[in-house]
Amino acid sequence: MPKYQLTCDCGAVIPVGVAQAGASMTCPGCGKSIDVPGTKQLRMLPLVPDQATTATKVSGLEPTGLGAILARALAALLLIATCWGFSYGGYLAYLRYNAPIEFGHTEDEFYSDLRQRALEDPPARAWDHWQYIVETGVPDHNPPPYFVISKVFENQKPWMVGALTCGVVSLLGFIGVTMLSKRSARA
Repeated sequence: MPKYQLTCDCGAVIPVGVAQAGASMTCPGCGKSIDVPGTKQLRMLPLVPDQATTATKVSGLEPTGLGAILARALAALLLIATCWGFSYGGYLAYLRYNAPIEFGHTEDEFYSDLRQRALEDPPARAWDHWQYIVETGVPDHNPPPYFVISKVFENQKPWMVGALTCGVVSLLGFIGVTMLSKRSARA
């Protein structure tokens, strides 16, 4: 809390704070009772010398050179990259983990299961399948939708990891630039 210089008639300088506004106090030099002015008039008085330099730093008068402007621009770019990385990576992660399929099954497992079920079919059913193929021809076999969806998500996985990594690195860079610029402003 800032202290202001209240001057007595005897010439003594008394440091007073805003909390003492409107009160009366005794001058340490002459012992006379002095009324401390209200907050509006008190703020018009000069600050105590070591607090005057602190007030200048706190009031936002930081260096405004090219380095400070570049530091602010870099911090803004890093903050934008952080927001993009976390939002895009989070979106892809949300889609992946709320997908309608379970990941981890392979096409070989699927087709071996299909072969096993075909081997367990009774001969009459196998004959019916054979007759259907002879009459209609061999159908085009597209992969089941599971594998199409799985392939899409596997292609998106590097983008998800990359975006989240970009978000984390950008956040750490933003924190570092901000701390360095604060440290240089204090110096």
